[in-house]
Amino acid sequence: MSRDSVVVVGHRNPDSDSICSAIAYAELCRRQGRTEVRPARAGELNRQTEFILETLGVAPPERVHDVFPRVRDILDGELFYPSSIVLGARLDNMTAVPPGSAGVPPAEIGLTDRQAQVLALMVRGLSNREIAEKLGLSEGTVKIHATAIFKALGVGSRTQALVSVARYGVDFSKVF
Repeated sequence: MSRDSVVVVGHRNPDSDSICSAIAYAELCRRQGRTEVRPARAGELNRQTEFILETLGVAPPERVHDVFPRVRDILDGELFYPSSIVLGARLDNMTAVPPGSAGVPPAEIGLTDRQAQVLALMVRGLSNREIAEKLGLSEGTVKIHATAIFKALGVGSRTQALVSVARYGVDFSKVF
């Protein structure tokens, strides 16, 4: 793994949001040209997450066992690349955005500018409360936008929305 590699890992007991966010963020980065970003997990998958990934046809991220023992090294400025992550890892079951494509602008899937901003912040892992603070909205307004986003994407949850964003290459480059 090169010096510029990034491994996206959720928490030690990963739930569906943690796993799908790592997958979605790594895929979004890959589609934006950062080819060495890899999703990973630090714990076992639960049944719900296995079901979601299987239903969507997405391979589970590789498990890393040596993340927590080395956090101190990272904080001390040392670089560490988990030996269990290999450069050849890919999300083979994902439907790729056609080569040369810039992705789908949020407006093309029926999102307003504000909804695109909310979705872009969801992709970054912000909670509804954090999104509300960042955009100067109430948490209730963010929830209303989230519901409209789910409807536009044809999904029923935040996790499905994040996977959809990665799968279809929604382009957030001009959102903010």
